[in-house]
Amino acid sequence: MLDQSLPHKLEPSWMVDDKTFIFPDWDTIAEVIDGRYEEELLQEVYAQLGRLWVGGLRQQFGSEYQLVESNKFFLLSKADEQTATEALRFLEQCLTRIHSGLPFVPECLGYGKWPVLCLEGDLFYRYLNDYCSEDEEASATVGGVFLNRGYGHFAMPDADLSRYSAVFVHELTHAILHICDLPVWLDEAIAVTVENHITRECPYELTRELIRRHRDYWTEQNIQTFWAGHSFWSPDDGQELSYHLARFLLPLSTKEERPPHVWYLILFLNRNAKMPARRLPFAVSASILARFSLICWVMVNGHQMSISWHPC
Repeated sequence: MLDQSLPHKLEPSWMVDDKTFIFPDWDTIAEVIDGRYEEELLQEVYAQLGRLWVGGLRQQFGSEYQLVESNKFFLLSKADEQTATEALRFLEQCLTRIHSGLPFVPECLGYGKWPVLCLEGDLFYRYLNDYCSEDEEASATVGGVFLNRGYGHFAMPDADLSRYSAVFVHELTHAILHICDLPVWLDEAIAVTVENHITRECPYELTRELIRRHRDYWTEQNIQTFWAGHSFWSPDDGQELSYHLARFLLPLSTKEERPPHVWYLILFLNRNAKMPARRLPFAVSASILARFSLICWVMVNGHQMSISWHPC
């Protein structure tokens, strides 16, 4: 007989040991939970598991951190109750608006709620280090991240929620797009474009100074870090220039309003998008976009065209 009661604790056997903070092994948990409960209960079960997990993080972070929740989100921060409630309301509204702008992405993206962790000082980087490989360190300056591992969630570098409207929208777009398995540059370009569309805080500019910086920075060697997605975490100018270049390569970086079918075209230029075939309105090779866009960019920057500038 399948279980009808919600979990009341996270079992020790479900934890990853070599981490600084509580770190559930969600693959192990899924093997246990999915065979224990009816499918119609899984949303509530995973919401409860998320509540237990984030509650455990709250105990580790300190008593100043408070946990509040809404229909779709958990929020862990030092903000007062009213400020946190307003932030949750904003998140719920953003989720609705983003889904309406990306109608090809299913609204049901998994079970549970979205946790949002607002962490102050070096706690933010210490927390991110649990999600880095042994040869990596969370040292690049970031305004917030979506950690798509296990129970996907957001981490922000401080608890000043008034600064987070653009970051919330940007990272929430990443969370919604993760099912599409897009290249990093395309995923980032769409996230920044949606961020600007909703908040109007990140208008796209192409100035002579930016063109000069692109020309000075990119080479046939390091352009591959852009295509591979590594340059978006670069501690030097590569991070800023990668975001700018990604938006340049995305046709929607212009101020002109485009109809929804353009979103379809851009997303499904990626041949590896994990979506049902009935959702594919176009059949276009990803290399066509890459080559055409890169030719435009090289013309702007004055580089000679070479096969080495294409994605390897």
